[in-house]
Amino acid sequence: MSTEATPTTAPLNITDTLSRFRPLHQAFQIEEEEDEQDRDFMSLQRVTADVVRPLIYTSNKVALDYLLRSLASEFLQNLTAEVASQPPYYPTGDQAWMEAFPYLEERQAADNRFYALHIINLMADTVPAIARQLSKDILFLEGILRLMFSTYIRFANPLGVEKGTPLHHHNVSDSSEANVSWLPQWRVAVRFLTFVAAVYDLDNVRLAWERVQSETKKGSEKVQSRNANLLEVFQTTISKLGAKGADSLDDNERMAIVELTQFLGLVIRGTSGPSPGILPTLRQELLKGRDTRVACGGCGTVYDKENLLQACDQCEPPSSS
Repeated sequence: MSTEATPTTAPLNITDTLSRFRPLHQAFQIEEEEDEQDRDFMSLQRVTADVVRPLIYTSNKVALDYLLRSLASEFLQNLTAEVASQPPYYPTGDQAWMEAFPYLEERQAADNRFYALHIINLMADTVPAIARQLSKDILFLEGILRLMFSTYIRFANPLGVEKGTPLHHHNVSDSSEANVSWLPQWRVAVRFLTFVAAVYDLDNVRLAWERVQSETKKGSEKVQSRNANLLEVFQTTISKLGAKGADSLDDNERMAIVELTQFLGLVIRGTSGPSPGILPTLRQELLKGRDTRVACGGCGTVYDKENLLQACDQCEPPSSS
């Protein structure tokens, strides 16, 4: 096998890594055999965490990369389809507005999509090739933003829909303050979108943002609620959290301000685009300390970077010529 880089570590123990992968492989096989209506990505996320957590805690990112490469090739499409199929909250087309008011999926369906996104985020954060692939999928990126918007609508209920209204599965808060229990889920989505925008494809993330913002703005105008479009949700959330004061914020809220602000700084097109230096600075911050090594799937040889990875005789038969 010809090589372009000297391995930085001993070859990966593939047998050991695959033994850790087997429970996850079995869990996905079971999930694939289920009817689409019966899918339960919550249990799948738990199995994923149980299998992957030991590799994270031991800082064995090469083994984790190898494991998720194997996983993604079989199951990533099912997971991304779950997120990409998130319907818009507002009906589309004038005829639809005559027949139906904005609606929400049942809580279980929305949660299932977020559990799928959690698994995808873990894969993309570990395997650069997956992140690059997903950054090109506009429908998937739009699905994330729609999922975020619908989750906010469910909890904050800015339209004041009464509990029990058909097609409106809201979690109405008894408090006069906005319910921010959706923030942890939002942060998973925002971190993923910020990462792929800053490192891989800013234009595609911006395009997805503009499309979903356009549909939510049109919908909010129809229902005459200025706080019911995607940009207003971001800005209102940042403003309300900031108004609480630094001493009153918990860690989740404090990080949410930073992450939501970073994301808006990337996707909103001003007269001169993002502030000078924001993109390279953010990219450097997101890539800092990342372990970029990968292992060959045939022999386990470890290379410094993915673009140096080459097929060996064990994973690709030699040419007959």
